Amino acid sequence: MVLRVWLFALLVCAGLCNSAAFADTLTDAIARAVANLPEVRAARANQRAIEQNAAQARGAWYPTLDASLGQGRETSNNPTTRALGSDQTLTRREAEVSLSQLIFDGGATSGQVRRFQARAEGAGDQVAYAAETAGARVAQAYLDVVRLRELIAIAVDNEKRHQETLAQVSRLADVGQGRRADAQQADARLALAQASLTQLRGQLAQAEAAFLHLTGQPPGTLADAGSFEAMLPVSLAAALALALETHPAIRAAQKELLAAQADRESLRSRLTAPRLALEVGTSANHDLDGLRGAYADRFAMLRLRYNLFRGGIDDARVREAEARIDEARANHGKARNDTERDLRQAWQGLTEDRNRLPQLQRYAAASAQVVASYRLQFSIGQRTLLDVLNAENELFAAKSSQYTGSYAVTVGELRVLAAMGKLLETLGVNIDATPQREKAQGSATAQRAADRAGAAR
Repeated sequence: MVLRVWLFALLVCAGLCNSAAFADTLTDAIARAVANLPEVRAARANQRAIEQNAAQARGAWYPTLDASLGQGRETSNNPTTRALGSDQTLTRREAEVSLSQLIFDGGATSGQVRRFQARAEGAGDQVAYAAETAGARVAQAYLDVVRLRELIAIAVDNEKRHQETLAQVSRLADVGQGRRADAQQADARLALAQASLTQLRGQLAQAEAAFLHLTGQPPGTLADAGSFEAMLPVSLAAALALALETHPAIRAAQKELLAAQADRESLRSRLTAPRLALEVGTSANHDLDGLRGAYADRFAMLRLRYNLFRGGIDDARVREAEARIDEARANHGKARNDTERDLRQAWQGLTEDRNRLPQLQRYAAASAQVVASYRLQFSIGQRTLLDVLNAENELFAAKSSQYTGSYAVTVGELRVLAAMGKLLETLGVNIDATPQREKAQGSATAQRAADRAGAAR
């Protein structure tokens, strides 16, 4: 029994040590979210579906092979049976195999292939855009947790300082060397510091809940995200040029425009061009049309079809396709405008945060010096307790502002990368990696296909 207890304790300690030694990184958190968030998985499923649309369109280039079998009772009344004197009822049997191969349709099939190929590529860009959006949300949640944990550490230190001040003032009051009002004032400021700490802990709980929602795991030890300044373009103009060329939302809109144009050309071809196909086949039939016996037919022919009138359906489809082109062109323009707006705003915000940070650092350093000076002066009676408490609060606010300013710079850098559509690429997150659940589904599908093939053999 004692041995079991020791083994259990060792296992628990080993697990805790491993957990403490492992630090989750921003890249790890985003990679988990991209692999599992419903919106990214939905975009991937849409991509797979559209890829199958493209496969269907390409299938029209290949021959169509059909086989038919039929058997049933047939009663015939025709010139032949009437010459025999009565209707004939026989068991009719039919067997036929036919093959049709498209030769020419004016480019209608090629247009549909181009359409769905462009849509499939656009769906891939939509996956990238969904992943970029998810990555930006995870980065915000990750840095919120890191920021609030650091602010709590600052608030805990602030609480400790107020406790020390209260203890010092209370001792002086107890021996008659200080005023009881000073102790009450110190206690009031301690309560305020504790209230700030409680508020920060509540905000941290909310940030951790957001992190869990996005990544599927509660935040453990989170590594510092670091700086991304070296990974940004040197100027806003360079960032805009790169974003307008490569942003996945813009690329997806471009592909939708190409798809709409290909669809219009396909429909125009269907409206104006004939369809030419090679058809071959053979049939073996028995007891047809009231006559006993076997019938065997073989044929090979070129068949030309040209629609003369279909109620204006094809014309309406062409007009619909032209309207879809206008829609896609407008969506493409909107994607460019939105990308430029978001990037300009992110760049301006980052510039402001960078300019503020040195000022906040100087503010924090000066506040620390003021506290040290006031405490010394208070000890020799040259400063009041209120002066010291005000300086302590000023230092707490300065430290919090300095760290929040540093955090804002990191967030701003990530926002610029996200606005450019380069966040995941910069962090090294591979959005093409197949999530484990999709891999398992693919393996199961392959296994079922193999089982069916084995049963057929």
